[in-house]
Amino acid sequence: MLRSILHRELDRPRFFFFSNFWQDPKEALSPIPPSQIVYGFPSAGGGFEGNSLYGGLYKTAELGTFNTAPTKRDLEVRELFSSAGFKVKSNKDFQSWLWNHFAFNVAMEVEVLKSGSFKNAVSSSESLAGIGSNMKELAKVLEAKGAKLGALTKVLRILPPKVVGFFLSKMVFSPNGMSYALVEHNHYKVGPSVLEVIADARKYGIDTPRLYDVERLITL
Repeated sequence: MLRSILHRELDRPRFFFFSNFWQDPKEALSPIPPSQIVYGFPSAGGGFEGNSLYGGLYKTAELGTFNTAPTKRDLEVRELFSSAGFKVKSNKDFQSWLWNHFAFNVAMEVEVLKSGSFKNAVSSSESLAGIGSNMKELAKVLEAKGAKLGALTKVLRILPPKVVGFFLSKMVFSPNGMSYALVEHNHYKVGPSVLEVIADARKYGIDTPRLYDVERLITL
């Protein structure tokens, strides 16, 4: 009996995707049965400076489903993170959460393309205000994709760019804060994510001049 149970489990591998998507996650992973997948996103960041890694991990883990009840495996993974000391945030509309997070990253990457680095982008009041202006355009793309706008997206969409810049400099990317420390060492090459969003903007006929303006700066 035990051998039979083990055989069945080995024939049904489980996958934990701890990442982000701009595509429909279910379609992107369609070859794998949904019952075998658990979705999550880490609260972490950092990067290399020479041979040294500078990074950090918040004690929070985002886990979610796509408007379905959590499976037995979902609950097991949540318990695993909780037992390891993480605060687990569960989201029933995880697709919208991922898309909002992806959009914010793209809003920042647009400013990285202009300023030359992540550190420059989060150190400049003009760049931080630019993130707010970028999110106003990106919110329209999110809505066209069918995403529910998150709280941060709504705030950045409504507030004037200069107010957004002040808010981000004081509440999110303060030089003495952890978020700033995690971003300033990030040196990965930006561009592909911006191109994904631009492709959807054109697909839905949405005018996003700030995104189109940096397209020429992207080298793959």
